[in-house]
Amino acid sequence: MHIRRILLSIPAVLVAACMAQPAVVTAPVPAGRDVFACATDRITALGYTVETANRDARTVRGVKREGSIETTLTAAIYAEGGADQLRVTADFWSVSGTNRMQVSATPYMRADAQSVVDTCTR
Repeated sequence: MHIRRILLSIPAVLVAACMAQPAVVTAPVPAGRDVFACATDRITALGYTVETANRDARTVRGVKREGSIETTLTAAIYAEGGADQLRVTADFWSVSGTNRMQVSATPYMRADAQSVVDTCTR
């Protein structure tokens, strides 16, 4: 009986997971710019608490928590085609105890991701 409940719930979980979409904004990094420091500063200025920042891995992750809602901004600098790119991903999570369910990013979150990219790549 317990297995049947689990099997019946799988399609609902898959549909919910497929529907949730993070906001992703990407742009080329100008030569000589310390984009890591810029992204860290901008994420903080937008009201996120920087939880992880790794200059060697070139990633920084900021989080905002309000009740059962968690918003994350993750900036990653990576090489593509011989040039560095900045990708900022905004994720929106509903948190209940130890359970986390991703929800589609809002236009405000996309604006936060765009703000990091605009500030740090121009």
